[in-house]
Amino acid sequence: MLLRTHTTREAEDWVRVLDSESVVSVSDQLKFLNLRAVIIDLGSSSLRAGIAYDDAYPQLFLPNVIAVDKRESATRKFGIEALRPAVRDLCDVYYPFKSSAGVDKRTKADAQDLICIFEEVFHQLQIDPREFKVVISHSQFTIQRTKELIMNVLFEHLGVQAVYMQDQAVLSMYSYHETTGVMVDIGDRMDIVPVVQGYVVESGVSRLPYAGRTLTDHMMRLLTESGYRYFSEVESYITRYVKERAAIVALDYETTLSAVEANPQRYTVTVDVSHLNLPDQSKHVPLSSARFRATEGLFQPRLLGKDNPGVHELVQKAVQACGVDTRKELYRNIFLSGATTKLPGFAERLEKELCALVPSSVLIQVHSGPHRQHAAFLGACVAASLSNFDEMCVSQDDWLRNGPESMHKWSLY
Repeated sequence: MLLRTHTTREAEDWVRVLDSESVVSVSDQLKFLNLRAVIIDLGSSSLRAGIAYDDAYPQLFLPNVIAVDKRESATRKFGIEALRPAVRDLCDVYYPFKSSAGVDKRTKADAQDLICIFEEVFHQLQIDPREFKVVISHSQFTIQRTKELIMNVLFEHLGVQAVYMQDQAVLSMYSYHETTGVMVDIGDRMDIVPVVQGYVVESGVSRLPYAGRTLTDHMMRLLTESGYRYFSEVESYITRYVKERAAIVALDYETTLSAVEANPQRYTVTVDVSHLNLPDQSKHVPLSSARFRATEGLFQPRLLGKDNPGVHELVQKAVQACGVDTRKELYRNIFLSGATTKLPGFAERLEKELCALVPSSVLIQVHSGPHRQHAAFLGACVAASLSNFDEMCVSQDDWLRNGPESMHKWSLY
């Protein structure tokens, strides 16, 4: 609806009238329209982006993957285009923000990757980057060089007005409207991050290079027991599809495993894959014990061939790394983010395992937002709505005058 008024007073009167009749405050909508901020959440496997708005959800959700032409490295494709068969045949395909599982856990993104990614984001959003501020959500372990490259591309190549960059764990906590707690962020990797009054307690941070993707690979191996073989990079999306629709976390693993062995039909579910047009002509994929065997590695990593602590033990470590006076509050404020935490039964199992680690007098509360797969994006919208958001940003003038030193101001927030 467009209203044209002759005076400012008449416009203000219309806003008051519309506010009284609207479910969402018109004043709040105007505030966000004037804000003109774009959120870009750089996940290891997926990218979410959209224009900031109160309780907004991503308008873009793309695989965070780059295809580089083998003959001409300057030619690159991003997102869905990078995964098309015709493109994959001629290109090297990789995930620029997915760190390796080895000793060197740095991401592989370079300036050309970032230009390709951000140009595609603004193209698909159909907006001019010069008219917007940008909020970047990044991994806890994104190195300083990559952050500086992001700033350089946004300012000097795209000409955005200002940039605010923040850790995904902190932004995810903003989505719960809290500043103190333990963020359990599990997507393709696992980050356990204690935050006290908005500051990350570095000594309590745990980051493991395996989680959702490793569970998908484990599910892939379990499916071979039933004769279903999906081994290639692209076929892993089929396994992921099956996992997201059938996998669960058992509250008691051994008891559930015994029950399935006694009566497998009772626990069997079938996933419809007929619309995927698979090469082997499969129409349905049945799963029984694989539903929870694939996910148990989150709590018993030895089942995945890992010698790391389980997620509940990492949360315990995060709390213990913080001051004694904050621990009870941290146990009450355990927040989930990331798509892997949406597995049915995960929150209940985490709470149960933590209760076994602490005295009975300690209250354990695991909070699971209904849209926690978008927690960092939602938290970025909250940050963009703050009254001091402009002060939190690095403006284009700041960057041109001070360069990377202008990023030091974020240590204050």
